[in-house]
Amino acid sequence: MASQGVERRYAPAPKPEVWTRLGRELSVIEEVGYAEYFLIFTDIVRWANGQGIETLARGSAAGSLVCYALGISNICPFRFGCRSSAS
Repeated sequence: MASQGVERRYAPAPKPEVWTRLGRELSVIEEVGYAEYFLIFTDIVRWANGQGIETLARGSAAGSLVCYALGISNICPFRFGCRSSAS
C-alpha cells in the first residue's frame, strides 16, 4: 500500500532517497507494532474523505512519508523538510 502511494505521490519516478526513507519508516512501524494501526487508520481516513468529512493528521507521525504515501496526511516530508524519526 505504501509503495503504491509513493509511486502515485512522486510520479513519474520517485528518487532513491524516497525509497530509502520509506523502508526505514516501515521498519520502525513494524518494530513498534503499529502496522495494523496505520492500515486501519488509512481505511478510516479514506472512508471519512469519501463521506465529505475532512480529516487532519496530528502528532509526530503526521510528517512521515508513510502517512503521506497512504493519504493520511498531505504533508510531503521532503518538501517541508520533515525529518524521519527513524533517522
